[in-house]
Amino acid sequence: MVAHYKIIQKHNPNNGDEPKKYYGKLIRMRTLSTPDVVHQIMERSSLKEGDITSVLMNLAKVINYNLMLGDAVKL
Repeated sequence: MVAHYKIIQKHNPNNGDEPKKYYGKLIRMRTLSTPDVVHQIMERSSLKEGDITSVLMNLAKVINYNLMLGDAVKL
């Protein structure tokens, strides 16, 4: 897997007198939408579009609900 990044210079917000340091910043190449993910899963399985969409929507709701309760979610 290839990761694209650029080098940026940042100063220490707690001490502006320190010299700036260089950091690598990840560059996002694209953002997948839910339909994009659904179609990629469809290509790799025998599931129908509606079934995959339902599972993804419910997964997002369950994750959000449990995070709001203060739980950790590990996939």
